[in-house]
Amino acid sequence: MTPEKDLTPKKDQNLSPEKLRRRPIVSPPLIVLKPDNETFALDGWKTPDGVNLNSLENPITSEGFKPFIRIYCEERGFNFGDVNVSKGVLESLEIQQATGMGRVCLSGIDAHGQGDYQFENVTEGRVAVGLQALLAIYVNGLQKNYRLEYPYLNTSGRDQISFFPVDLRIPRHLCRSTDQLTGDCYQADFIEKAGRMAQRFNLHLREMYFSQSGLLTKVSLRGGDACHYSLDESRGEYGEHNVDFSHQAILLHWICGTFIRDLKRIVEGDE
Repeated sequence: MTPEKDLTPKKDQNLSPEKLRRRPIVSPPLIVLKPDNETFALDGWKTPDGVNLNSLENPITSEGFKPFIRIYCEERGFNFGDVNVSKGVLESLEIQQATGMGRVCLSGIDAHGQGDYQFENVTEGRVAVGLQALLAIYVNGLQKNYRLEYPYLNTSGRDQISFFPVDLRIPRHLCRSTDQLTGDCYQADFIEKAGRMAQRFNLHLREMYFSQSGLLTKVSLRGGDACHYSLDESRGEYGEHNVDFSHQAILLHWICGTFIRDLKRIVEGDE
């Protein structure tokens, strides 16, 4: 991993058409809201299968990671606090802004050397997004296979703040599929579940559309800004429109990420 790793969404120009056709479904790790509806948590943020934190190749150091974090934070109006890296393993990271601060920590390493990351007392949405983006960049730097890198939610700007998904994908071969991937019953249940998720943020869904094959193609929120996530079926990638607030971004990313998780279970035969 190098500290200069680009934060912008990656493009497909380096992948062959055959690889793009059979890109696997990557189950998105997510930012979720705890039951208190005030504190954010990480769900599914583990280091990749096959990466042993007890024996990393080319491990990064605190000195190598800190300049990268500093640039990321300065460009977005964050300040960063403690950064602890031991033997290439990110153990904790803290950032803050005027309205709040937060920390992400390694909560443990299992017998296979796989680590699990969690937030500590993160109540400010943009801090949650920034911490999760920096964690994603670190975790994805451990990957040897781009096609398995984790998607994540990112933020940009100091004055004109925006939020956007990075690599939140459905494989193209599924976007072109003529099979019925989800049916009416699943879709009705999912709309109801997404509505309950929105209520926890004091938000309300405006529209939710599915394709003929049952892919979630658009979810929008009520309000005058036409805030939504939509699926570009030609690219197999979700993109944002007018997502200017952290609670909107976290909710839309949570909804679309949850759909991708469900789709993975359905396609791979776990349901």
